[in-house]
Amino acid sequence: MSKRDTVMQGKSTDSLFAYPQYPAWLSADTALAAGLALRTLALSLLGFALTGSTLQAGWLATGSMIVGLIAQVFGGTLVDRVNRVFCIALNAGIGIGIWTLVALLSALNMLPFSVLMTLACIAAGVHGLFGTATDAMLRSIVPIEAYPRARSLNEGRDATVSMLGGPVSGMLYSMASWVPFASSAVLYAIAAISCFPLRAQSHFSHCGAVTEQNGSDEIHAKTKMSHHTSFIHDMVEGWQWSLTKPRVVLIVSIAALANFGINGVQYAIELDFVAQGISATRIGYISGTIALAMLVGSLIAGKLSTRVHVGAAACISLIWIAVCGLLLVSVHQYWLILLVNAGLGLPIAMMNATLLGFVFAKAPHHMQGRVTVTLTMPAQILSATCGALAGWLLAASSYTVAISVFATVLCCAAVLAISARMIRNIPNAQQWRTVAL
Repeated sequence: MSKRDTVMQGKSTDSLFAYPQYPAWLSADTALAAGLALRTLALSLLGFALTGSTLQAGWLATGSMIVGLIAQVFGGTLVDRVNRVFCIALNAGIGIGIWTLVALLSALNMLPFSVLMTLACIAAGVHGLFGTATDAMLRSIVPIEAYPRARSLNEGRDATVSMLGGPVSGMLYSMASWVPFASSAVLYAIAAISCFPLRAQSHFSHCGAVTEQNGSDEIHAKTKMSHHTSFIHDMVEGWQWSLTKPRVVLIVSIAALANFGINGVQYAIELDFVAQGISATRIGYISGTIALAMLVGSLIAGKLSTRVHVGAAACISLIWIAVCGLLLVSVHQYWLILLVNAGLGLPIAMMNATLLGFVFAKAPHHMQGRVTVTLTMPAQILSATCGALAGWLLAASSYTVAISVFATVLCCAAVLAISARMIRNIPNAQQWRTVAL
């Protein structure tokens, strides 16, 4: 690390773009996120078009997600041991090949469902192995003082991408089934190009060490000796770090339940609309409107995330989400569903910037990849069943029953947070250095 970079890492500036590598990092991360958002709805639509079954279309999402989760078990450790810039570039390069092939086969009407499922699973596996590299690298680019603000900006970016991704994906699919996948390949190419300005860093032997002293994290800019422990040792170390901290386990449990409920609601609404024959563009508005609410929430989080009491913000956010889920049980008109469903997204950015941001900011610098996995995998494991469960509930019962199941889970997340002192007592970001994780 150069002298200039050491200084930059040691203070917070008014603009995140003042940090030398942040613009290139944001460009690569945004292109990868946009490529994913642009093809997500198109995959469900193409799966249903090839099979005529909401159940099989749901399994397309679930099957690929399961593969991605299995790969991610090893991915967090991998990106902590290997050059993270290389991981980002490899993820983008393979994505270019896979989605170009899907677009070509779809355009030629030579794409059976089995091949689509196989390619989607391969892509999910690659994303599981290397997809955490961008998040892990962020902590190497901005200091702890700027981290909540960086996460808030990322939440706004993700919300904007999701807001545009759903409607644009539906619109492109309406033009031709292959267009959204070709567009996704182009975005992956942009991500690959954006890697060139990024400096090779974040290897285990070059990352700063983080130690916790008297409940506060202090970053020591020192170069470690070459890493000699095994891959399995490092992977187990990451899980031990998270699972031995009761507050982290509680936060992960709450996040997993909330993520499962919210994603389940989205799948139930979208698959029900698909079965009703509603146009792809109008279905795309489901993800678009909730993303718009997330964008508004991220703007609020950008202003307040460093000042609000984290515990209070988390409890209020989860209560709000649970109420929206319960309202969706009795709402059946298209525009009312859009409005109430959008309400689910309003507090998400604040929760991620504060509750999850608290854990990431306190986590060791050299373990960011593994901590990302241990925090997100439990939520993703539950969510992996959302597509199949929503499709099964819709086929076996009704829209009302499907939404009721997921709304109940949202209520459980709210109750768990409200009843836990370890959540209620988390202070604002300015006091994080004085609080033990």
